[in-house]
Amino acid sequence: MSEQSAASDGDKYTIHSRQEIRTLLRRLSEQHCLLTAYFDEGRHFLLTAILGFSEDGRYLVLDASPDQDINERTLRAKRLLCSSQLERVELRFGTGPAEMIQHEGLPAFRVPVPTSMRYLQRREYYRLLVPVTHTLECVIRFPADEHRHARTVQTRVIDISLGGVALLLPPEAKDEFEPGAMLPDCQLTLPDTGRIEATLRVCHVFETNDGRGLPRTQAGCEFVALATQSQSLVQRYILRVERKRIARERGLI
Repeated sequence: MSEQSAASDGDKYTIHSRQEIRTLLRRLSEQHCLLTAYFDEGRHFLLTAILGFSEDGRYLVLDASPDQDINERTLRAKRLLCSSQLERVELRFGTGPAEMIQHEGLPAFRVPVPTSMRYLQRREYYRLLVPVTHTLECVIRFPADEHRHARTVQTRVIDISLGGVALLLPPEAKDEFEPGAMLPDCQLTLPDTGRIEATLRVCHVFETNDGRGLPRTQAGCEFVALATQSQSLVQRYILRVERKRIARERGLI
């Protein structure tokens, strides 16, 4: 993830008011919203939450990770690119470097309060229902853990937007998708467009049926800090499919 992708898609979505930024950060804290802080050009991330502000108001206090390796990597990073969601509005900002402190007797990070913030409401996204005439798949790689070997899950994309995707989950893999879970190693191949690498956050999982009464499980996922180049590919794919649909409806193809 590049810093440009965190705050460059138009001044229309970027705020600079110190008071407004502090208000949004305080609401993130009060509502216990998860915050993802990316570093090392997006290769690593810290899943955290805002615990409050320093006494002088110049710093944010972020929860530390139970993983000491992640904490050490965070401390070495010169810059953190943060992403969260507040009442269906995506918030992104840059900050750092981080310092380790004690907060209420527990380890935490201290980072400078950002001077700008980008926000984008979900209604800004046009959601495309993927045509049944072709298959759009999302391949998700899960690393090995103490319970299972590394594994790859192949899912079908039901709809897609610049904000995220709805996935049809294979029955044997639905337990892998818990609301709030981060899926950092995902790959989508967009037909006639290109391939993108993405991190997904699972927003919700629900049971439905396929129209014939057969049960199926869907997961609604959002892109987390999708790179500018990948956003362009998604938008190009959506436009291409929509042009074909309109041309077909008009009998032009």
